[in-house]
Amino acid sequence: MSNHAMRPAPKLQALSTEAGPGIYLPHVQPMMQSTLRALADLDFAHDASLEALEASDLPASIKKHMADTLVAQHAERREPYLLLLQALQAEAFARTRSAA
Repeated sequence: MSNHAMRPAPKLQALSTEAGPGIYLPHVQPMMQSTLRALADLDFAHDASLEALEASDLPASIKKHMADTLVAQHAERREPYLLLLQALQAEAFARTRSAA
């Protein structure tokens, strides 16, 4: 496993709707699940890249530089998905509050 810290999962809160407590709005839940799946795929690929780099015969200074680059690229790739999750959650909260 990589020496780099694992990213914490986004904190998402289930919402109460007419369908019952703890259920997301019907159109929001599939989008959230798809986005979380995409994040998991990105994280898996990132971790595999870091592990392959660590197992390589490259000099430590080059490994560090490449690892730093991979970490920065990974954060950049994750950002739009995290923003989408925040927007979906805000939409779900706004709609459930206005329905209440």
